[in-house]
Amino acid sequence: METVPHVPVNAPYRLDASTLGAQIGVGVRALTGLETGGSPILSYHLEIDHLGGGTGPWIEVAGETTDSIVLEHVVTALTPGELYFFRYRVRNIHGWSNGYSPV
Repeated sequence: METVPHVPVNAPYRLDASTLGAQIGVGVRALTGLETGGSPILSYHLEIDHLGGGTGPWIEVAGETTDSIVLEHVVTALTPGELYFFRYRVRNIHGWSNGYSPV
């Protein structure tokens, strides 16, 4: 039996202590149990969308090319007052999940 990745169950959240001016801290809750698609999570991939209104294009911020469990990341060089959307995907031995709906 093979399980496949699915859409993560939780949206990324803002790290208020790391959010100031031209930067924002973003975090995700580690997936556990059945949330993992039946296999351990190998990597989290955080993406940002600035001009697409949450529909893309999505630009990698952290995690895609490495097997890393980075759950928090600070994104810098943002324009204060602009709207940004974040999403994340996860990878297990069966591949990448679909991205969580942006927040």
